[in-house]
Amino acid sequence: MAKIMVFDSGLGSLSIIQAIQKISKSEIIYFADQENFPYGEKSQAQLSKIIQKSIKVLHEKFNPNITWLHQTHQA
Repeated sequence: MAKIMVFDSGLGSLSIIQAIQKISKSEIIYFADQENFPYGEKSQAQLSKIIQKSIKVLHEKFNPNITWLHQTHQA
């Protein structure tokens, strides 16, 4: 079974998770970055550091096959 990690700065990707669950039996790892929310107030450099660090830790812990970043690039 594939592991899909969904990374979001808030709760907006819950609809994405529901859609994935309708078409796949994959294990879903959901990470809502509430510690650094909202992303809109951060610089691109800050966001890059936050996201890279978070993704690295999550990949080490969960080793997902697929990683979905939900609107994290739009800050």
